[in-house]
Amino acid sequence: MGINRTALKAEAKSAIRATGTIAIVVALVYAGLNVLLSYLYSGIYNGQEIYNAISTGRGVDMHVAMDALPSAAEFLLSLLLSVMSIMISAGFIIFAMRVWRRKNVSGGTRFDGFSILLHLIGLQIVSAFFIILWSLLLVVPGIIAAIRYSQAIYLLIDDPSLGIMGSIRESKRLMRGRVGEYFVLRLSFIGWYFLAGLPGAIAGTYPSAALGFIIVLELIAVAVRAYVYSYVEVSCAGWHDSIVAADSDSALPGEGNGTPPWERGE
Repeated sequence: MGINRTALKAEAKSAIRATGTIAIVVALVYAGLNVLLSYLYSGIYNGQEIYNAISTGRGVDMHVAMDALPSAAEFLLSLLLSVMSIMISAGFIIFAMRVWRRKNVSGGTRFDGFSILLHLIGLQIVSAFFIILWSLLLVVPGIIAAIRYSQAIYLLIDDPSLGIMGSIRESKRLMRGRVGEYFVLRLSFIGWYFLAGLPGAIAGTYPSAALGFIIVLELIAVAVRAYVYSYVEVSCAGWHDSIVAADSDSALPGEGNGTPPWERGE
């Protein structure tokens, strides 16, 4: 039996309200850091020259391509930004899990992921590698693979002893028969994502507008994203807890009691 999506999302909203202003403040910091990282990335990987060459019909010669490549220092900086992005995202997921579970939350919990830094980085790399391999077949298998691995980060955060591959395997097991349900859950937020991206799209449409107007739009965008990020991540954390609970309830007595199959010698 599937999870009641409407009830799940209503409970997520209730959990966010129960934190008072903390959830919104943490989400604002998260949204702001995402914007900052995006600007830093765009400064490192500047493909404007290549875009201009293609759009004007000049083609891309070796000189243009080499100029677009980052230097060694820029490459190292991009790696550092990638690590920061992984940790910030993981920290926000940890925060969302605590909000859903109505545990004591504070801004500091956003950085709890540093205790499993290497595991989280490794999980991102391995998952991305597998998804790319599936995507080489067709786009759809890549999407399905991403959904099947989607619960690995929650599992790793809750139980670091599972390790990278253990979390991925358990995520695949949990997602059997639930890929479509999770896809629909994510798709149900598309209107919110559109709303969150609207202020930035308006700012991009009028690049020559007054600086004050652009700044106001960016601030509105960050504020909207803060709510959307909270709503989406708390809902997804709730969905994870719901399927784990459903999985535990459906286990027959004596059949592992929630222990992953690879640890039961099967």
